[in-house]
Amino acid sequence: MSEDFYVSVGDQVQFAKTVGESDVYLFAGITGDLSSNHVNEEVMKRSSYGRRIAHGALLIGFMSTTSTLMIERSGGVGAEETPVSLGYDRIRFLAPVFIGDTVSVTYRIAEVDPARRRSRSEIEIRNQARVHLWYPRRFGAPYPQLASAEDGIGRFLAQPRLRLAWLIAFGRSAWWGHFFTFAPLYMVTRGYGEIAAALVISLGNAMLFLNLAIGRFAARFGVRLVIVAAFGTAGAASLAAALLVDWPPAAVIFLLAGALGCSALDAVGNIPFLRSVRAHERPQMTTVFRTYLDMSDLLPPALFALLLSFFGLASVFCAAGLWMLAIGLTARLLPRGF
Repeated sequence: MSEDFYVSVGDQVQFAKTVGESDVYLFAGITGDLSSNHVNEEVMKRSSYGRRIAHGALLIGFMSTTSTLMIERSGGVGAEETPVSLGYDRIRFLAPVFIGDTVSVTYRIAEVDPARRRSRSEIEIRNQARVHLWYPRRFGAPYPQLASAEDGIGRFLAQPRLRLAWLIAFGRSAWWGHFFTFAPLYMVTRGYGEIAAALVISLGNAMLFLNLAIGRFAARFGVRLVIVAAFGTAGAASLAAALLVDWPPAAVIFLLAGALGCSALDAVGNIPFLRSVRAHERPQMTTVFRTYLDMSDLLPPALFALLLSFFGLASVFCAAGLWMLAIGLTARLLPRGF
């Protein structure tokens, strides 16, 4: 304890609690905040979170609990002085708290000013997976740094929108990989020769010239709409190519239609990540996000090798179409107006 003051720098207390459904409903009743985010399971199942989340202000209550614990520990309540909280600076909710999560709050004394009879504290909240949920800080203090690569991966996976952004980027990259490999192979095996194969690839790449127009369309009507439509186009076109594999002119037209859809994803596909990642975490989260490149080089070829062991090229186009449609349906979890 500092001389003539109740606490010293480094003093800390902790509080842990499992957030139950009753906590959320009682808090909603007391505050009147009956948002679907907190009380409507069916609505939240269709959201990017997948389930109900606790009120952010409920965590402030837990923080107040640790403040009280510190006062009780230091014996600061007396006839002459009554310790109170003057407020919290730069509050940030870093990840959602779900019903059933166990949160741990650490309240640590960071500065002491005996002359003014004040102290400043740092508070952090983590869940059972040790993922940061909250870090209020005083002006100028750094955000907590991720201690390891595992922390970065855990932090990434704890954010539903980042997971969805990764899936979108993975699907786009995997489809292009399949197109650049199997479209020319298809042309050659059907007897059209290397020149025709190169022409198909060139036409697919030429779709990228439409990106400026696609970007303007997305700015007007929304990125979500473009992403969902692009995945639907690429998926449906790939399935059509699989069905028409014995009629090469038609199959190639549909493959190029798929390339158009994937080009639209090149125009706007990374926007969900850029809009979802927090500025102070961008370097670490970008490193995790870019693993979609490695995964799209590893997983689809393994799947295609397995399929081609038993079936023809149509199975490859079919698989590409199915995963694009599945990701397109998942992309609907992006917020409306995104």
